Amino acid sequence: MVSPELLRRYPFFARMSLEHLTALADLSEERTFAQGDSFFYEGQVLTHLYLVLQGQIALTLKLPVQGNRAVGPALSAQQREVVLATVSAGELFAWSSVVPPYESTLNGQAATDGRMIELDSVALRTLFDRDPVFGFAFTLQIAQVMRDRIRDLHNESLADLLEQA
Repeated sequence: MVSPELLRRYPFFARMSLEHLTALADLSEERTFAQGDSFFYEGQVLTHLYLVLQGQIALTLKLPVQGNRAVGPALSAQQREVVLATVSAGELFAWSSVVPPYESTLNGQAATDGRMIELDSVALRTLFDRDPVFGFAFTLQIAQVMRDRIRDLHNESLADLLEQA
């Protein structure tokens, strides 16, 4: 368990009631991670949602090689792994753990050493069933994280296209 006050320090949780923060804290554990640690792989059913306290997490995707263009470190003759986003202190990742079908759409790996809060998303979904208003509010916050991540990806893609032009 972590302190509800620790959660309150982060913008995602700042407007939540003490009751909800306490319930979330009961579902949470603080843990450390080392550079290179893997948290999940694309297609894996997720059981945890994470908040980075310190360090960075790379969210990657394996893509086929297109022509002669290298898009990341080689995995095989036909695939490259590309970093789609880097998650830093104060940011959530593995939000697919609270969105059906609860499967990861990316790979998550520690880019640096660090610390995180790990929330049990299976228990969290049960909490949502018991308190649908809280579940809706939490899911709305997750949707905003998704929106921001997609916006950032669009901006980076546009910058890449402009560089190539």
